[in-house]
Amino acid sequence: MSENLSKKQEEIAEFKPGDKIYKLFSHKEVIIRGKKDNFIIKVEKK
Repeated sequence: MSENLSKKQEEIAEFKPGDKIYKLFSHKEVIIRGKKDNFIIKVEKK
């Protein structure tokens, strides 16, 4: 089970709060890592 979790974590791209937003659009899910907080954002195209 830990293998599945680590594989999923590898698939999620990581960004910082100052990164350009257009970089998010090529991913389905991203992690934004700030100094105090981390956010997981799911990106959907409609």
